[in-house]
Amino acid sequence: MAENNPKQVSRMLRRMDDSGQQAFLGPDMDPAVRRNLYDGWKADRLVSAEDAAASARKYKDVDANGRRVLDDVLTDPDARSAWIRTLGDDAVQADDAVASARKYGDLDSTKRSQFRELLADDDLRDSWVSVTADREITTADIEITIGRVETNSQHSVSNFKIGRNANPEDAAHPPHDPDSIVVEMKLEEGDEFWRVYERKSQTSNPDENLAGGFVARRSTLQSAETPEQVLDRLALLRSEWQEYNYVGKVELTDEFVENNQIRVQVSTTRRQASDVSDEVRPGGGTQYLLQDDLQPTDQGVNWEPVDDLGDFVD
Repeated sequence: MAENNPKQVSRMLRRMDDSGQQAFLGPDMDPAVRRNLYDGWKADRLVSAEDAAASARKYKDVDANGRRVLDDVLTDPDARSAWIRTLGDDAVQADDAVASARKYGDLDSTKRSQFRELLADDDLRDSWVSVTADREITTADIEITIGRVETNSQHSVSNFKIGRNANPEDAAHPPHDPDSIVVEMKLEEGDEFWRVYERKSQTSNPDENLAGGFVARRSTLQSAETPEQVLDRLALLRSEWQEYNYVGKVELTDEFVENNQIRVQVSTTRRQASDVSDEVRPGGGTQYLLQDDLQPTDQGVNWEPVDDLGDFVD
């Protein structure tokens, strides 16, 4: 490597501290890995010499199995830069990087490309590696999460969490599947969400339950064949909370979103069991949790009833 590009190698080494140079040039560093780190630095201006040095240090910190996993991503020209920057990130632990890279390798080429886009985001890299490295998270969970990011590409993702960490500690019925990934995002433009609620037709305010924090995409409701399937997917307990007989929606204007930071969690619904009956709902659907109250009186927020749940899914 040095013989072929002595000036460039020297320039890279001058930008490393002493420990980085020792890790990179050490006799116990595999020459092929050293070459891959150098090639990643040379090919991508976003890869720093310190990234290469930190990658060398972390490479030495893992066992032989971990090194084989890292060899795969560092050898791949499409993946090399993203993973060198990941290993170079002080917030990313070496073992987490290995666990994350192992699952990355099990994805198809399209999902791997989308995975790398999240690694390339300096604001998301740490939380993305952390959740994908979690032992309870499968490649199927990762694929679902990538799909949710793509579905909401008009908005900005701010963080990823494991469901068990995102669930409120004191909640009687925590909303998130504990062994799944929660996507936290901020709305960047107007949008609409759909909600199932109890409409009390014989009262003066039949739609008093229309506004609320638990919402969904229209497709989640319309792809169900029966009202019970909707309640199962969203883990809605009739005996515990509401009758859930009607569908409504909330529309947010571009102007309202521009003037207000609206935060949403996208997650997999947790299995729910009633404390007052034998009702159980398996969950497993995609839910959107509004983290900010959207009042019917807010200018630019429009809550409206739509249709009876049975007719809506018919």
